[in-house]
Amino acid sequence: MPSISRTKLSNIATFVHAAVALRSFNLRGSFARFSDEYRQIDPSIAATATVMCEVKPLDQISTERNIKNVDLVKIDVEGFEFEVLEGFQKHMASIRAIIVEVSLVRSVKAGSDLLALMTNRLTTSGFETAAVVLSLYAGDKQPVTFNILARRAS
Repeated sequence: MPSISRTKLSNIATFVHAAVALRSFNLRGSFARFSDEYRQIDPSIAATATVMCEVKPLDQISTERNIKNVDLVKIDVEGFEFEVLEGFQKHMASIRAIIVEVSLVRSVKAGSDLLALMTNRLTTSGFETAAVVLSLYAGDKQPVTFNILARRAS
């Protein structure tokens, strides 16, 4: 992580070949890097990758690493952002700021306004929305991915 090392910060945790979920388990095999919906937007995206990783909820990771305070969390999980937050309830209060990529491409809650649902979820967790940034358009110029930047309410 050369870009992180240039920041000269000493308390950064990065996770490579790690995954988060509601419960812990080991995972091995070939997995879709992106859903079929994402590959329809960009056919050049590789269909599969072989990965071995341990899957844990963020609450478990925070407990195991004795993480008490977090300045910033960035969640970019290609449509599984609600599931990741389900596994991060106990330690959510320790976060000062959060960036959540909200995907409208792979909607688990079909017919729902996922952007509004996530904004509401963050608000009920004590955050105020600082910005909503459009980050990806589909080929037909429809917005499909946004980043919500939120911070603890003062």
